[in-house]
Amino acid sequence: MEFLANTLEEVIDGFSNEYIRHNGVEKFKKVYDKVCNSNKLAELYGKSLQLELAPTAHDFLTTLNTTPYFIFSSQYTCALGALFAIKLWDEKVNRLYHFNSSLELRNKAITILEILKL
Repeated sequence: MEFLANTLEEVIDGFSNEYIRHNGVEKFKKVYDKVCNSNKLAELYGKSLQLELAPTAHDFLTTLNTTPYFIFSSQYTCALGALFAIKLWDEKVNRLYHFNSSLELRNKAITILEILKL
């Protein structure tokens, strides 16, 4: 899947539109809810604060892959979940502590798609 994106938001918007087109709005919303309510991701965000480091693309994917909903999900669903996780981490942690620039966030999102070969 190829699309031009200059920001994290543009990566998420482009991927989200494709995801909804193939899987529907209900599944899209379900993925978002699972990410928002994930204890494992909350732990990752806490660890980021504790270590004063930004999680890597691999950290987001590894954490999602320990969450029951995502273990047997498609690569597209895992990618969407990871993109949402980056967005939430940015909102909850990064905007206060500035561990990553907007370019680094965008690159992290692109890396997730590359790792999953999407």
